[in-house]
Amino acid sequence: MTQQRSSRSIKCTRSTSYAAHEGSSSDSYLCKPDSQTLVG
Repeated sequence: MTQQRSSRSIKCTRSTSYAAHEGSSSDSYLCKPDSQTLVG
């Protein structure tokens, strides 16, 4: 899944480690910009 916002390339990756950071024990799709910046 790839989405473009504000003319910026956002990568959506399915990671369990990131899901754990969100507080979810299940796999979730995390969309983060190429700048390695977490938005939320």
